[in-house]
Amino acid sequence: MQGREGGECGECGGRKSLWVCLTCGFLGCGRYESAHSLSHYKKTGHPWSFELGGGRVWDYGRDGFRHKIRLGRCEGKVEEGRRVGKKNEEVREEFQGMLESVLEGQRVWGEQEVERVERGLVKELRGRDWSGEEEEERRRLKESIERMEVEEKEMSSKVSKLRSTSILVREKSQKLLLEQKSYSSSIKSLRETASKEKEDLKVRVGELELQVEELTNFIGMQRKIESSGAGGGDVLGTIGGEEDKKVKRKGKKKK
Repeated sequence: MQGREGGECGECGGRKSLWVCLTCGFLGCGRYESAHSLSHYKKTGHPWSFELGGGRVWDYGRDGFRHKIRLGRCEGKVEEGRRVGKKNEEVREEFQGMLESVLEGQRVWGEQEVERVERGLVKELRGRDWSGEEEEERRRLKESIERMEVEEKEMSSKVSKLRSTSILVREKSQKLLLEQKSYSSSIKSLRETASKEKEDLKVRVGELELQVEELTNFIGMQRKIESSGAGGGDVLGTIGGEEDKKVKRKGKKKK
């Protein structure tokens, strides 16, 4: 893997397969070159290195890559969406934990560096015979140490804020997952209601079609009777006459 332009190994000056320590920023070559990144881990115990140009994170403690985040597309399948959401949540939690560990490692390393520089300066200052100019230099060095201590405190404050932000992100992620489950349940309920209403509508339409057919037949019969004119009257008269005869016959039987 070719490193970035201007980047080179801090030990051998190599420009290929470069990895940067996520704790202290040391830039070293990979194990297929002179393995100075691995040597740095063995010396310092800083476990994570970021591959320049590759976007991957190597964990020397586990002797393997950390997850590389990939954004997937949801195709609308509920089960597939759950699997993708669960996987993204696992990757997000792992990287949050790694971020917290990296920041804590940077804080510890910064404190150690401040202590190391301070001890070296104090030792050097004590062993020297100071003149006027040297006394001024000593004062400036003391101010530099004080500034470094202030920066260390600021870094600790930033680490604390980042931890709080990480907690908020995790809480929001959990809230979104709950909302997604609620949304899926609502969609399912709406689909069931729509299906039932559709079946009820089919039954109602069938009943209306039957009523329309009966009404059409009735209207057609009326029109035939009306169009028959006198013939229609004869038909009605005949029907009425037959009814009268039936009544008379019943009367005779009673006598």
